[in-house]
Amino acid sequence: GWVTAKYVDRRAPPAAAWAVEGPATLFPGAAEVGKKTPMGRQLDLFKGDPNVDRSFASPAMVMTDRVEMSLWVARELKRFDLALGDEAKALLFGGAAPRSPSRRLQVVYIAGVEGTGHHGVMPLLLYPAVREHGQGVLAWWRSLREVLLKTEPSQRKAKLRKLMEAMQRGGEEPRMVFEWCSYPFGEEHRDRWAMGCEDPRALSREERSGNPGNSVDLRE
Repeated sequence: GWVTAKYVDRRAPPAAAWAVEGPATLFPGAAEVGKKTPMGRQLDLFKGDPNVDRSFASPAMVMTDRVEMSLWVARELKRFDLALGDEAKALLFGGAAPRSPSRRLQVVYIAGVEGTGHHGVMPLLLYPAVREHGQGVLAWWRSLREVLLKTEPSQRKAKLRKLMEAMQRGGEEPRMVFEWCSYPFGEEHRDRWAMGCEDPRALSREERSGNPGNSVDLRE
């Protein structure tokens, strides 16, 4: 008998220049913030003072990052357990010295699947870290995600070094960084996955993005 075959061209289009997926920055202005804006708008410690330099990795931005992260950690632990949240807040804002001596920075990556977040293992890891290292614990770090998600891959290493050097100068030495940023981070621009396995260009498109599936490169 005869077999009839249909040829479907599944070749990917030519590689395009890298472009940010979703919002251009994690530091949006007031007019750019909606209900689904990732991380929302950062708090303003300086009440809009035009004389304050809030550029990336500036002393004012480092200070704001630290306050925002401490508030977030205390709030998340309080949602998990009221007493733990109050204790964490006292440790983070009371200036308590970390218990352990300085050592190499540790990075803890929590696989971003359902059940590992605020109602899963994350609080169980954050609490002992805060008890041990105080303000040396960095989590829900807006500037780090700006580097990993919103910066061109070829520029990330230099920008990350600039950020870490600024954090070392601006307060308690970083001891532990927690990250769990992976798909789906926020709900914007998920429509690009709507075709699922029927999309022949999905793999090549995500690889070209530099952040496939809104993920981060753990090697960075």
